[in-house]
Amino acid sequence: MLDLAQIRSLVEEELLPGAEQEDSPWLVDIELTGDGKGRVIRFLVDTDRGIGVDQLGHLSRSIGALLDQEDLVPFRYRLEVCSPGLTRPLKSERQFRKAVGHDLRLRWREEGPEGLLEHKCEGRLQAVDERTLSLAAPEGERTIPRAMLVDAVYKLNW
Repeated sequence: MLDLAQIRSLVEEELLPGAEQEDSPWLVDIELTGDGKGRVIRFLVDTDRGIGVDQLGHLSRSIGALLDQEDLVPFRYRLEVCSPGLTRPLKSERQFRKAVGHDLRLRWREEGPEGLLEHKCEGRLQAVDERTLSLAAPEGERTIPRAMLVDAVYKLNW
């Protein structure tokens, strides 16, 4: 069984030790997809200003060498190191801080008189803290508890 938490910890410790510093790369998530010979380990990495191709290439080589050196993956796999892009749900505090001033689509659930209710809202993220998101929506200012959040994605205005 692959221990993604152990891999995350090792990568953050060995390759991203300055991740808390502004505009240093940080690990957003690790995904394992596929089965058999088609397994993919995908590392989603970002910076406060967006990550470049050169940084991703360097990290890909470094992560690949670290995984080989530590022998943490007991099967054949394809390694991908990429930015999370604009279509993946925001997960971390740092992603939400980066999204302040941008338009988002939010879904959240809360207990109502008739049971669990799901809500949707679009608007510009105004502020974020560890407990809430403040959104300027067409219907007015909304404060959404993060504990109730189902997902949040960038609203793409084409």
